[in-house]
Amino acid sequence: MSFTKAGLLPAAILCLVALPAAAATRYDIIFAGNVSGQQTTSVARDGTISSTLSYRNNGRGPDLEERIVLAPDGTLGSYRVTGTSTFGSKIDESFSRRGDRVVWRSSADRGDQRVDGARGAAGRGGGGSVATAGARRGGAARRVACGAGPASRPLP
Repeated sequence: MSFTKAGLLPAAILCLVALPAAAATRYDIIFAGNVSGQQTTSVARDGTISSTLSYRNNGRGPDLEERIVLAPDGTLGSYRVTGTSTFGSKIDESFSRRGDRVVWRSSADRGDQRVDGARGAAGRGGGGSVATAGARRGGAARRVACGAGPASRPLP
């Protein structure tokens, strides 16, 4: 049996259109009762987690974009964050693992190391998506209050 290009292309396009869109969650960032920015986190069809974070408090705040790829076993496969810090410093950090090697790079440090077992990373300039990568909730908008203590929780 042979397939013609004309018959295969429409079928491939139909399959791609039929796939569900990436799940996205939006969080409002609240300071002193006012919405001051937001974080939007999306999970692509392949499991890649993308997040943007931007807020302003007293005229200052970060603008960050993160990308997280989980390994087949659910551990951190790679992480990248770019953008600017609260005070305008450039942020460009990365971490990746291939087999028993991890490689990382930031403005403060870089390295390459052999590891055993599951290992992760926490960047200095990231927006926190790595810490919450396993706690994804699709579709719903959430409001988050910033600061210490009981106010630092999702709001209804």
